[in-house]
Amino acid sequence: MRLICFNGSPRGIHSNTRLILNYFNAGLRKGGYAEAEFYYLNRENCRDKNIKLLQAGTHIIIALPLYVDSMPSKVKRFFEDMAPLRGKLKDKHIGFIVQSGFPEPLHSRYIEKYLKRLAGRLGCHYIGTAVRGGVESVRGIPQPLIKVQLYYEFMRLGRALAKDSTQFSPKALKRLAVFEKMSGLRKWAMVPFWIWVTRYFHWGLFLIKNKAWKKRHAQPELILE
Repeated sequence: MRLICFNGSPRGIHSNTRLILNYFNAGLRKGGYAEAEFYYLNRENCRDKNIKLLQAGTHIIIALPLYVDSMPSKVKRFFEDMAPLRGKLKDKHIGFIVQSGFPEPLHSRYIEKYLKRLAGRLGCHYIGTAVRGGVESVRGIPQPLIKVQLYYEFMRLGRALAKDSTQFSPKALKRLAVFEKMSGLRKWAMVPFWIWVTRYFHWGLFLIKNKAWKKRHAQPELILE
């Protein structure tokens, strides 16, 4: 097995996608697989090389973030570059990892269907799509427990794939999803908390870093009659 992982995040080496792929790779090693290969779709001069790598690997993992229900343009272009390979990758196994800031995996299920169809058009054996929400919370917010949880979830996914390379473990996929949709009680408890956290810790840290905290209430586009 030659496993090649493509990181589809525009943030590249600084991305949350890289973080979870590192955890996934740790699981592969624990399962007995030596080391996966990692490549970045945000590198403009590597388009032809990435297509050749796609053809060279026996197992392909494409990991991407979901930005407000949309895949990054680099990923979409990579898929479009695959067009000449339609129906020609019958000896390949392909799987996907989709992560987003939204806590509910429900937001990503439509792209899961798209990715499954893409695998079919390429002629690949589809091993599944791992969906995990709430990943953006690891960026800029001091929550070590979330990172520990992500580590074990993606480590289990990688370890299971090393032992059975034909599919993502259904049990590991279920653990990753956590819950499909927030219950009414969870929304009531969590939404005010996350509004406060993102305002004062997530975006607040960016404002402070760029010396713009005092301008946070500015309305430069406001038109006064």
